[in-house]
Amino acid sequence: MKICLRCAGARFVCEAHPDRPWTTGAGGCRCGAPGDPCPLCNGTLRDAEPPAIDPAEMDGVEQELIALALRARRRH
Repeated sequence: MKICLRCAGARFVCEAHPDRPWTTGAGGCRCGAPGDPCPLCNGTLRDAEPPAIDPAEMDGVEQELIALALRARRRH
């Protein structure tokens, strides 16, 4: 099962904070703004131009994935 890194599988992001999932769960945005379809995984925007990828954002994602892998390895 794949989980979108932008919306954490919610398929919607906060309209005011598009880098946060639109959910009341952990890590979700609770500012009260309406939700927008996730530009990465929600099929309603699949025909639209893909969002630009910020290299600095990718570095942060890669570092977080490495840290998660190391923590998981220590548990097992």
